[in-house]
Amino acid sequence: MLSSSVMSNWKENVIQDTAGIQDVIRATKTIAVLGIKPESHADQPAHYVPAHMAAAGYEIIPVPVYYP
Repeated sequence: MLSSSVMSNWKENVIQDTAGIQDVIRATKTIAVLGIKPESHADQPAHYVPAHMAAAGYEIIPVPVYYP
């Protein structure tokens, strides 16, 4: 189990500056997309954003979300 001091230090890993975010994006090759939509929903961002990223060379891991 993680100690409370480890759990409270998570904020140290949050990237908030533009250059840091750009560095992460440049180093990233795989993106998991929570709530991805199929091609039948091509007009929705949950479809066309991951489609664009795949066309740009990223590996997309679809993570569908189903509501009962």
